[in-house]
Amino acid sequence: NTCLEFGITPNYVVVSDAQISFKEYGEIDPKLCKSIKLFISVTGSSEWSTYWVKNGGEAHYYLNKDNIRTHKTFSEYISFDKAYLIPASSNVGNTAYVFSVLVLGYSEVLLSAYDYSYKIMGNYYGNQKKEPLDFNLKIKKHNLNNHFTGFDINNDLVQISHNMQFSAKWLIDFIEHMHRQRKCKTINITGAGILRIPFQAKIKRKEVA
Repeated sequence: NTCLEFGITPNYVVVSDAQISFKEYGEIDPKLCKSIKLFISVTGSSEWSTYWVKNGGEAHYYLNKDNIRTHKTFSEYISFDKAYLIPASSNVGNTAYVFSVLVLGYSEVLLSAYDYSYKIMGNYYGNQKKEPLDFNLKIKKHNLNNHFTGFDINNDLVQISHNMQFSAKWLIDFIEHMHRQRKCKTINITGAGILRIPFQAKIKRKEVA
């Protein structure tokens, strides 16, 4: 929905997070489903694929090979010759990036909102009006994921969880490998956070009359 609000109709939509809301992000104009291919993790809500197929669109599934062994659990129910395993450590954002490079074959990727941290005493997600809770434990994410304090790419103090740090380091290594292989140029346009990759940029918003 965010892209469509700005007049951009994407070729693909990749759903990596099992908790992502279909009502909030996926319930688009049904006429657009035919022109946008859906790629969704097998752990994602069936509302996505049901809506897409019902309206004449394509829905494709993949498995996330992560450190909690998701692929081992779900491989019992699907055939591997019909599934694509995505190596992506423990972060759904990593999954989306790896999918874009290895499956969709993009030669250049812009990363936005890849901060893997949050401001001191700030919310885990910056666009929410109240502090979000962990889906399973019902504890404020700010409290649950505040393991240590560090400096981001702007030398600002930020709060980080062990999982965030692990995921950021994993993605940094993967991105650098893609650069060495000349497969993809990746630019971090987040403007903050702990993802220290070679190419960093800040996007200036241009007001359109």
